Amino acid sequence: MAEAIANHLFGERLEACSGGSHPKDAPNPLAIQTLKRHNIETDDLRSKSWNEFEGKQFDLVITLCDSAVRESCPTLPGAGAPGMSHWGFPDPPAADDPEAMFETVYQGLVEAIGRFVQTPGEIDQRAAEVAGFVRQRFGEDLPV
Repeated sequence: MAEAIANHLFGERLEACSGGSHPKDAPNPLAIQTLKRHNIETDDLRSKSWNEFEGKQFDLVITLCDSAVRESCPTLPGAGAPGMSHWGFPDPPAADDPEAMFETVYQGLVEAIGRFVQTPGEIDQRAAEVAGFVRQRFGEDLPV
């Protein structure tokens, strides 16, 4: 969802890509439904492995899912190592009410990405500030 939201809202200022360590065959239908409800194009969305981005240069790599912080992230070759930040959003399919959690995470992503794009400063500093916002909003006591 983050890739679609970032490119929809701020595509003129950034290029967002997403991939995972164990991609599914297709994006979660509830994620697609949530994006469509907010008039975000979904036709070209697909699940991707982070291996597809080998050789692509990034300024920043952001992990989003709570479980991602416990996984090893890939080495992304390029001219210099990208900055890394973890924005710990809950995993909606693991929630008691996945549909509601997809909406909650959608709203959080819109706010987090907006804060990142609109906050002045160095890229790593902005990412760290947004990580703090996400921790505050989706802290350990978040009901699932």
